[in-house]
Amino acid sequence: MREKTPAKPKRDLRALTDSDYAALLEQPQRDDRKSYLLKELVQCSFPYSDPGDTERWECKNGHLTLRLSRLSADYPIPYGTLPRLIMIYVCTKIVEDDVRRVYFDSSLAVALKEFGYKDSTAKKGTSRGRYKTQLLALCHCVLSFTYDDETRNAGMNVPVAEMYDLWWDPKKPHQPALFPSFIEVSERFYKSVREIPVPLPNAAIKNHVKSALELDLLVMLNSRVYKLNKGEGKAEFIPFMALARQYGQEYSRPRDFRPKLERALANIKERSWKLLNYTLDERGLVIHKSPQLVPSKLKGPTRHQLAHSDDDAIAEILRTRRFDLRTREKAKAAAPRWDIYSLEATFWEWVTDEGIQIEKDPRSMFVAFCRSHAKKNIL
Repeated sequence: MREKTPAKPKRDLRALTDSDYAALLEQPQRDDRKSYLLKELVQCSFPYSDPGDTERWECKNGHLTLRLSRLSADYPIPYGTLPRLIMIYVCTKIVEDDVRRVYFDSSLAVALKEFGYKDSTAKKGTSRGRYKTQLLALCHCVLSFTYDDETRNAGMNVPVAEMYDLWWDPKKPHQPALFPSFIEVSERFYKSVREIPVPLPNAAIKNHVKSALELDLLVMLNSRVYKLNKGEGKAEFIPFMALARQYGQEYSRPRDFRPKLERALANIKERSWKLLNYTLDERGLVIHKSPQLVPSKLKGPTRHQLAHSDDDAIAEILRTRRFDLRTREKAKAAAPRWDIYSLEATFWEWVTDEGIQIEKDPRSMFVAFCRSHAKKNIL
């Protein structure tokens, strides 16, 4: 008779040290998640460097023009990689959570890591300072998109933030602020993102967080390859001068832009898209049909992927002792007259003081705790 395999002892998650949690989260993981972007920002995006003390800045791509207007002289026109990453983050939250109010991690170091920066980069004061400046610059900026040709004139003016509330602790950048930080986008911005969101590969974006040009080219190539695979053409040609006008804004001589373009395309192919098929010569860029980074028909997650994603979420909650937005909303519904952040702190104190071993998902436990707390302590 075959002997039964002895059951594995249950792990006491409270006994895990910080280094144990770090090792758990650093294990190799697949990143199949999708990010999203407003479709107009695929064709035109932010400047690559500080345009200086100017009230407006514009970028043209064919008949489409993007104009950035700042609402306050205290903040610059948004520029560089961070506005691009922040906009991707905001659009992704709008699509995934169907919300106008997008929450940000008020810990500056954690927020930067969320955008794909390495831990060492996220800890640097200059990186945190740039993040704060660029986020506030976006909050004081209006995006104006216009389409003009001989038969049509159309436009859309979109303030990035209709309302915002951002908290910072410069002395303790790794600690969360007392209150949550958020940006609430306008109804027009929300609808524009929800109507036709452009899917992007999350893992690929994180490979290019230090280069605004590589981010823009990745977004453009992703869109062009999708259209090629959907249509009948086998390739698309973009003249070099058109690329220089679009992506080489900082160069007075187009030929000075060519080496940077070559390096950026090579980095995209090497780091994120090994099967990307393109040729670049003196005349311009030819994009050939290639396997897409984002499948045209997105299949629902498998049971394994759902379980894997849930395990990651639980590990993150146990590591940071902070619940996600959805869990907090459920907890707020269970205890509507109580401050959820105070209840969250009380919950973890209770877990520690009582020596409770969290063997499963702590999210349902937290919601039940809030419900019970509200019943026992009627305001």
